[in-house]
Amino acid sequence: FWPQDLDYEGKRVAVIGSGATAITLVPTMAEKASQTFMVQRSPAYVVARPSVDPLSKRLRFLPKKVNHKLTRWKALTMQQLVYGMSRRKPERVKALIDKWIRKELGPDYDYETHFTPRYNPWDERICVSKDGDFFEAIRQGKVEMVTDAVDRITPTGLKLQSGREIEVDVIVTATGLEMVSFGGADVRLDGVSLDPSDLVSYRSILFAGLPNAAVIFGYAGASWTLKLELGVRYLCRLFS
Repeated sequence: FWPQDLDYEGKRVAVIGSGATAITLVPTMAEKASQTFMVQRSPAYVVARPSVDPLSKRLRFLPKKVNHKLTRWKALTMQQLVYGMSRRKPERVKALIDKWIRKELGPDYDYETHFTPRYNPWDERICVSKDGDFFEAIRQGKVEMVTDAVDRITPTGLKLQSGREIEVDVIVTATGLEMVSFGGADVRLDGVSLDPSDLVSYRSILFAGLPNAAVIFGYAGASWTLKLELGVRYLCRLFS
């Protein structure tokens, strides 16, 4: 819940978390904050990706529809290849991601502490830094990575389990997303509450015994919005 009147310009900010929310928030807040700390209990895999696909740029001479289909096919194919390789040969993918990060931050950065996860790629989702803005903020000294567990919040900031204290003006908790079936709604059929865990799903969209209702759930190991798009297209065909 973000306060709309929050003014963090020129202030010291700590973002607690290492997932997609933190990777997105940190470079954005670093543009205005005097110093930004990203406090993570354990590292995550982060890769830089361009906001505009290079293939799409090169194919601008083609009709937009053709360009879109080719770019989409390339993106899906690459995603499947990376995920498949992560399952079959995780060490190779880890080495590749490590090489990309070292290219972004240089040879002297402490990768072992801040960018060496305890798990293999795609055991958890890989975070994406748009146009490498996350790494750029670190290179510029605007962002300091802090890999440690939070012991407690103090009147002046954060006390870490290592004993270090960080003085900050603003603390942002970007520590995870709680997924709740049906958004936590009380689903009733003929006045009787239904437990979503008791329902059999079809294509992760429709549910047995629950007519005229659809819920779309994204992929766990691929682009979340990709599955949403497939679900919406299916529903449109069904309704028509």
